[in-house]
Amino acid sequence: AIADKPEKKKEEKKNEKDKPEKYFLKRKPAYQEGLLWLCRTYIERQKFDEALSVINKLKTTPRVFPYVLQQLASVEAYYFLKQKKYEAAIEPLENAINLSDNGNDKARYSYIIAQIHQMKGNQADALTSYQRSLKFRPPYEMEFNAKLNIALNSYRS
Repeated sequence: AIADKPEKKKEEKKNEKDKPEKYFLKRKPAYQEGLLWLCRTYIERQKFDEALSVINKLKTTPRVFPYVLQQLASVEAYYFLKQKKYEAAIEPLENAINLSDNGNDKARYSYIIAQIHQMKGNQADALTSYQRSLKFRPPYEMEFNAKLNIALNSYRS
């Protein structure tokens, strides 16, 4: 019975190390997420200067939550797309692909990049992006359209 106690303590310490680090409050503060929603609202209301200042504030804030950073990249891309600055939206979309954990989101961002390249006449880059979107196993409709656009781009080349 005495020999069992030290083993249990070692097992408890191992289990404590395996657990993810918890935030000290029960719920994470909503301030950063609120700034994201404020930025989206500014974009929808076409207040682009205010939206850009919120984006820059979140980018320069230390210790931003990872899920907020994931969403920030897509919000920044949306900021450029609403202004029809399509070339500028490619870099934030690439960042969104790299930061996202969701395969459907990655496929969607890659598909949007392909559409931008196709619209600008870069057929080779569009083809590459469509093929990359298929690697993320998108929903059926997106997969069908990506394959259709791959066939059209192959025909045009």
